[in-house]
Amino acid sequence: MSNPVYPSRSHVFFLGSPTHYAMHLHNELQRQGRVGGLVWDDRMTGPEHQGLWTSIVYISGVQYGTGTAATRQGARDAAAKHTFEIFQDEAAAN
Repeated sequence: MSNPVYPSRSHVFFLGSPTHYAMHLHNELQRQGRVGGLVWDDRMTGPEHQGLWTSIVYISGVQYGTGTAATRQGARDAAAKHTFEIFQDEAAAN
């Protein structure tokens, strides 16, 4: 089964940089002409001064990665990194 987001298994997955995964996910989907399908579900729990953010990545309505951090951007980066890891696992299985 091919990955609808990463149709080419020969593509090198981006997992090198420790930051900016959300930006790299956006850029990859834009390269594929699919950035319109990217949706972030961001939620904060706990008190405002010590909140914990959780982000979930949806691509074309399909849930992919999740991430949690002290900031919304940190949670998005963690969710995007998890999404790239899912892509990598799916490509390896095919």
